[in-house]
Amino acid sequence: MVGCARRCCASCSDSCRRRRRGGVSELARNQISHAGGGTIQLVPQLAPKRLLRVSAEDSGQGIPDLERVLSGTYKRKTGLGLLGVKRLADRFDVRTGPKGTQVDFEVWL
Repeated sequence: MVGCARRCCASCSDSCRRRRRGGVSELARNQISHAGGGTIQLVPQLAPKRLLRVSAEDSGQGIPDLERVLSGTYKRKTGLGLLGVKRLADRFDVRTGPKGTQVDFEVWL
């Protein structure tokens, strides 16, 4: 998955590459660790604005305390966490519930 993100945006800056890889890696790690897996779609867009759109979806039990996670008061020992993905993104949206979680983010290139 990270390799696909790398190929999609080979011409962008080092900062953009780190943001893209970090966000995709963290979402994949979260899906495996907390939901037993899921899917991630990468959609490059060239016009009107160059960006990479990432959509991650799983069928886990949802994130029980999403507000706390996104506020930064929930501390973890590994990874960027969902807040880290939000900070890396130019646009970020998360929907969660008892039937799963969907995270969408964009990185402008």
